[in-house]
Amino acid sequence: MDYRQAHENEFLQLLSESTLQQIFEDIGPLKEFVGTNKIHLRRMCSIRQKKHYENADFMEKLRKKYSRLDLRLLFNGEGKIVCTSENCQDIISSLLDRCLLSAFSNNVYDVPNTTRVNKPMPRPKEI
Repeated sequence: MDYRQAHENEFLQLLSESTLQQIFEDIGPLKEFVGTNKIHLRRMCSIRQKKHYENADFMEKLRKKYSRLDLRLLFNGEGKIVCTSENCQDIISSLLDRCLLSAFSNNVYDVPNTTRVNKPMPRPKEI
C-alpha cells in the first residue's frame, strides 16, 4: 500500500474517533479541506499521533489563548470548534501545537519543527 493510501486510511480512522468528533461542531469542512492532499493527510496523521485533542488542559488553553495568537478559530456556545473552509489551516496548526509566539517581536509563527528549545542549559560561569 502506498503512503497516500495509508494516510487516507488513518485519516478516516481519525475522523471516526469519538474524542475528535466531540471537539468539533461539524467536522465536514475539515474533511473536505484535507481531501486527498498528501501534506494535509500527513499532518492529520501527526495530529492523531500527538492526540492533543484528547488533552482537556490543552483544549482549554486553546479556547482561552487562540485570539492572542491571531488564529482564525471559532467556538460555539458549547466550546466546540466551528470548522470553516477559511480556518482549517489554523485548526490543523493548533492541533499540531505548531504555533509559536515570539517573545521578541510578538509575531506568531507556524513552525514545522516542534522540537523544544527551552531545555535547561548550564549557566555560564561568572568572570
